[in-house]
Amino acid sequence: VHAATFPIDLPNHFIKTFTNEHELIFEPFTGTGTTMVACQNLFRKCRGIEISPNYCAVILQRMTDAFPGIEIKKIK
Repeated sequence: VHAATFPIDLPNHFIKTFTNEHELIFEPFTGTGTTMVACQNLFRKCRGIEISPNYCAVILQRMTDAFPGIEIKKIK
């Protein structure tokens, strides 16, 4: 459970409306990774920041489950 949950349709709409394929999206409050999933589905690159180790684990698991073989780079 996250305090700012929203359906994937919300970032999908804004990403499709205001960006082009292969552009870079910055997500400063990544939370559970909904915007990252939307970016991957829409062929955008996403760079996100999350300070909570628990949410980072959720994001990593969510992305690897949804996109097997995806390359994820973690910067400390």
